[in-house]
Amino acid sequence: MIITLPLNAAPIVLHREAITLPETVELSFTSCIYALGELVVTIGGEQYKTHGDKPIDVSAHFTKAGEVEIMVSLIARGDVVKTWAVEPFIVKEVDGTYKAIPEIENLKERVVLLEKASQELKTLINS
Repeated sequence: MIITLPLNAAPIVLHREAITLPETVELSFTSCIYALGELVVTIGGEQYKTHGDKPIDVSAHFTKAGEVEIMVSLIARGDVVKTWAVEPFIVKEVDGTYKAIPEIENLKERVVLLEKASQELKTLINS
């Protein structure tokens, strides 16, 4: 699976909903604003160098549970000229497969659980 990240405005969103991840995940990049030359992609403390038109294999970061944060830097003449942050997301293992869940979706799930627990507590207090 190739996930294309548009490097135009910030923040960059990997995906708005949870997606099931295959064994191989590559990132590619596009921009209608910037000429994408050399890019440095930082994921979990590891850096990958690529040219704007060449996808990079990041499967190792998508086949284990945890939080994933991605930073993409555009390099010109050895200097960082622009940096984008990708909205963090959670990788969850569910029945032997991995799902990428945007951080906002993860927070929504937690809010629902907290509201339910709060309501149950109110019911107990009032009875």
